[in-house]
Amino acid sequence: MGRIATLLAYSIKECAVTYKDMEEFLISEELKDFIPRKPNPANVFRRVTGSLAGIYHKDDLRYKVDVVRVSERTNLMERVLMVVEVDEENRELSEGKKVARLLFNKLDGSFGYITEYHTPGLFDREIDDDLSSIPDFLYKKTVSLGEEIKTQLNYLSTAQVRGIFFNILKSSGIPSEGIPMLWTIHNKKESTVSAFKNLADKVNSISRSKVIFYRTENILDTKDKRDVISTDAVTYATNQFRKLVCDIYEKVEEADDPDKALEKAQKRFSKESNAVISLIKEYEDIIGDKIKEIEAVKKHHEQTLKDFEITPNVA
Repeated sequence: MGRIATLLAYSIKECAVTYKDMEEFLISEELKDFIPRKPNPANVFRRVTGSLAGIYHKDDLRYKVDVVRVSERTNLMERVLMVVEVDEENRELSEGKKVARLLFNKLDGSFGYITEYHTPGLFDREIDDDLSSIPDFLYKKTVSLGEEIKTQLNYLSTAQVRGIFFNILKSSGIPSEGIPMLWTIHNKKESTVSAFKNLADKVNSISRSKVIFYRTENILDTKDKRDVISTDAVTYATNQFRKLVCDIYEKVEEADDPDKALEKAQKRFSKESNAVISLIKEYEDIIGDKIKEIEAVKKHHEQTLKDFEITPNVA
């Protein structure tokens, strides 16, 4: 009884990987297509300031810190720090106080903050009379945010790291039982499994502790296993088609020119659904006639898009 595929399970904890390291690792594993975009300064500001939120225990007092989004659409992004005292069960004991404003200029990447007694001339803002005194521990964290943002510009977010590993598996495998952290990889794609494991080992080697965990097991050639993989393939393809169509509907309905948007959408569906079919066909020797069922689902959605009627907006 031979092996027909590999079942790979994995998980990724919060991690810190520089863009440079990940780029080198991916190139060494011949995975250049999965090199991500460099960290976006605005996203780094969101991530770093968001990390301030939480419960803090200082000087026999407990504080809950919230980071409130104020502005995103202009070139000047703004967040407000709110602080409230809480008890051991995190029940609020006082009214929330606004203690700082955090500012980030998308154009030049500059960061500034405003507290009760401090305002940066860089941002041409006056002292905010509405601000309350900021606790010392939070003030120290606020002062250091600028340097932290500069440092984090060299690092991928954990979401980016997870996206890289997910996309590697998505390029060759099928989610098992609909679980995004459990994948079936055909024997023909064994190189993907090896590259995935090597990449994970390299990331772990530069981390203070193990951050990527994986386990593999052989899938033997039995009728039950073929049936499971067949069901997974149909479910995966169907869900991919459905999500794609739903996304297309939403964008067409919101478009300024729905007719033109629908035309583009039909081309997009054809391209992306064909990519799904191409992947599934790699498993045809396992799933057999199920490929016809998947192709029928694809044709159904294609016809649905052709029959889609755009409802004109009525003023």
